[in-house]
Amino acid sequence: MRETGRDAGGRAGKIDDRIRTLALDLFALDRELIHSRVSVEALEELSKAVDHIRNTVWAMLNSAEMAGTFIEAGFAASVLSAHRLQRATTLAQLVVEEMDAGNFTPRTKGIAELRNALAVAYKRLSRLLNQPIEQG
Repeated sequence: MRETGRDAGGRAGKIDDRIRTLALDLFALDRELIHSRVSVEALEELSKAVDHIRNTVWAMLNSAEMAGTFIEAGFAASVLSAHRLQRATTLAQLVVEEMDAGNFTPRTKGIAELRNALAVAYKRLSRLLNQPIEQG
């Protein structure tokens, strides 16, 4: 029987230590940010990293399928990928609702980047699913 929280290589302790250290660093950073001047680019980079890890941790904590078997790397990767697809779908639906409500304009910050990212994703999904790109 496998010991919960340990992988085959015994690396769980090292990961646990890194998580604790990172959590302490993030709490300290949070206190410092309030009184610091920080570039928008640095904040955006931090935001992306925090969002990514938050989604991964959320999936790990909330997936009943993963309890006890999460250490199987292939299984973990597929569950996390499925979670990210579900989250991306939900976010895309929310963006469509925002557009329909008139909350975006051509000058909305990030709108061009979103369009480009969605265009690339759409082309790759069409290839992956072996379906022609629909004109809409």
